[in-house]
Amino acid sequence: MNRKGEMYFKGLGYNTNEKDFKTQLDLKTVTQIFDNFDKIDILKMDDSYHRSVTDAQNNSISFIKNGKIVKSIQDYANKAPLDFFAAYNELSYLYQKVKKKNDIVFLFDNRVHFPSFENKKVQNKIYNSELFLLELELMKGKECNVSFNPKYSLNFSNLNQGFLFNKIETDGRYYKFIYKNNTSKTIDIGYNFIEVNSIIKLKQ
Repeated sequence: MNRKGEMYFKGLGYNTNEKDFKTQLDLKTVTQIFDNFDKIDILKMDDSYHRSVTDAQNNSISFIKNGKIVKSIQDYANKAPLDFFAAYNELSYLYQKVKKKNDIVFLFDNRVHFPSFENKKVQNKIYNSELFLLELELMKGKECNVSFNPKYSLNFSNLNQGFLFNKIETDGRYYKFIYKNNTSKTIDIGYNFIEVNSIIKLKQ
């Protein structure tokens, strides 16, 4: 969601609602959610919090300012500081209070997990929240016939098996989807997602 009240919800499972939708939140709700986070010095927080347990909930949240990711935080098994957990926990249940829902079809299958930009030298893992931002940017992008030099493949768990595409090649700006029937399409998002969001490059 953003400060304008635009909210996108992707039902990944284990929710009371598993249908994807977008909605417009009222000003009071938006103010309350952002006030919770504004009280926290997000930039001084760690990038990751985790407990030594298995099969626990894993949450990631990315903060965007002036069109770029300034901080991404992953919290496994609710290890993050209490004020931060309380803030994102309220946000995570917000979908249950939404009354007007507009159906939306996202680009990626809801089953995709463990995203990473990869080539022969690096496996640059990114958080699901960062992938979600990229997905929204791809949905706003324009299909084109531009030729480009791929620098990475965008991969997911299980070698992308079970999805409509075999692989996605990218230089950061252009994303070429190669499908199982050997057709392809290229989407231009208008800027280099990897370079603009240097926080992602630092994970190499």
